[in-house]
Amino acid sequence: MEQAIATVESAGATPASAAPLALVARALDALTSLKFTIVCLILLMVLVVACTLAQVDLGTFGAVNAYIRSFLAAASSCGVASPEPRPPSPSSPGAG
Repeated sequence: MEQAIATVESAGATPASAAPLALVARALDALTSLKFTIVCLILLMVLVVACTLAQVDLGTFGAVNAYIRSFLAAASSCGVASPEPRPPSPSSPGAG
């Protein structure tokens, strides 16, 4: 992170423009850390175990709908993912 700030400062940038770069560098450091990876893997294992145990009462498709697809639907409402395909827009090449 210090290297990125030093590069910006040596290029003649002002400290005000170096602040957003430092923020981006800190965000990238957090997202690429080993701790974040381990936490995500643990949460994924908890989700898989919960879904597996729910199959006893809900069946395979019911458990997947309740645990996995509901998470994807919540993520898509935030603009993160889209669990269902969307129809092509009129400007698409395959939209006849």
